[in-house]
Amino acid sequence: IKEVTDLTVPELTPLLEDLRTKAAAKRLWLSLAARQVDEESKARITINNIQQTLEGIERNIKILMDQRDGETPWVVDADSYNHDGDTRYKLGFKPVYVGPYLQSHIWNRADKIVLSTATMPFRETPEKWLNRIGLDPRQYSFTTISKPMPFDAANRPVITDSTVGSLSGDGKQHHCDDVVSQLRVLSERHGDEKGLVHTVSYQWAERLHAHLNDIAMLHRSEDDRDAATIISQWQRSAKPMLLSPAMMEGVDLEGDRCRWQALAKVPYGNLGDSRVSHLVYRENDRQWYNEVTAQQII
Repeated sequence: IKEVTDLTVPELTPLLEDLRTKAAAKRLWLSLAARQVDEESKARITINNIQQTLEGIERNIKILMDQRDGETPWVVDADSYNHDGDTRYKLGFKPVYVGPYLQSHIWNRADKIVLSTATMPFRETPEKWLNRIGLDPRQYSFTTISKPMPFDAANRPVITDSTVGSLSGDGKQHHCDDVVSQLRVLSERHGDEKGLVHTVSYQWAERLHAHLNDIAMLHRSEDDRDAATIISQWQRSAKPMLLSPAMMEGVDLEGDRCRWQALAKVPYGNLGDSRVSHLVYRENDRQWYNEVTAQQII
């Protein structure tokens, strides 16, 4: 018996085809049922919403099948959850390369395409980036503009002498105490200055917090507060450190709101993600893997 997490798109093709057929049949049945109710009634609105959902299921399955037949690989993610005491699984399907999807469903809707980005991967080879997003480099012109950082280098040092060791695999088990000790050293070095520690995962944040709760505030996975609220509470607290995996972008920590940051783990992509795993292990695309990681750090 094969593990659910090891299922592939080819193995699930009969199931997907059956689902598409049943969705189409159900949508047809609802069309007939809709004729029996008033157009302005709640029942008609509900029927229309269900029909749109079924149509979306049909369309997405067709996209998946067409692209797979065109040799664009798709992968499967499986998440388990508990339902009335039983373990059930939710399957997610996604393309390894998004270019064909963008080309057939986004770019073909426009006569002209203008893109601007400050975080373009493959900066030295923009043609590779254009190919990745489904645009033929021979048909598009591109310009790279570089500007020097306006902040004095002395005010933005990147310090690497606090490196502890690899945290991949069982590295967290071996180096947890060393990471905790190093974070205490950094906090003491900065006194009362606020410091943000990027932990990559909530589990790692919780593990570190168990040893640092006297000086650190924890961003919990079940926390339903927004980032601004968490930061505001951290600013009012006496604890100088915030441990979080979700503050790498989209937050404003001007001036004394944060004077130092630390990476409690290099933010490499999750190899448990089926798409990341396919690109790294099946396609051997380490350049992409490292590029994305560098963007996260920057």
